[in-house]
Amino acid sequence: MTAKPLAHAKSRLGVDEAGRARWARDMLAHVVDTALGAASVGGVVVVTADPDLADLVAHRTGVTVLRTATDPGLRPSLATGRDVARRRTPGAPVGLLVTDLPLLRAEDLDAVAVQLPAAPAAAAGLFVADHLGTGTTMLLHRAGAASPILFGDDSAAAHARAGYVPATGELTGLRQDLDDAEDLRTVESGRVRADGSGISRDG
Repeated sequence: MTAKPLAHAKSRLGVDEAGRARWARDMLAHVVDTALGAASVGGVVVVTADPDLADLVAHRTGVTVLRTATDPGLRPSLATGRDVARRRTPGAPVGLLVTDLPLLRAEDLDAVAVQLPAAPAAAAGLFVADHLGTGTTMLLHRAGAASPILFGDDSAAAHARAGYVPATGELTGLRQDLDDAEDLRTVESGRVRADGSGISRDG
């Protein structure tokens, strides 16, 4: 996974700079901790140019932090993280995950992982579409696969064209990303998950 520098994170949430930074920090910590708690995850690699975000997660057991001098962007950062993960565990699948998932649960990650063996052998991997069905929140690659990383505008369609298979199931915590003010209202209003899991706010 990769974490954008705090100065540029979550600029479309409609909150002030301090609020954006708080959401970015809290979501990174939540996603890292949740991934570490998933039975299907053996370790986490975080690529970031932000020293504060690096320090936030570096002490966690099972986390490898790769500090970059500048922010290379989402796709190059995820490709770098994938390379690091492959070297650490060459025989294991590798997942690429965004970090703006305030409602992510370990069960969501495990539910995607169990679908990979059933995917066609020729598939590029699995992808998880966001709650709008247009973006992508996660890719899952078989061990050693060098499938394209196409996060960005209309990435769900781009990943499907590239041979990825969509992960099935509700997967609410994986699909509900936090991109803009409407997403923030949805998450804070509790309309997404009734059990209250994920990041909590005092209002």
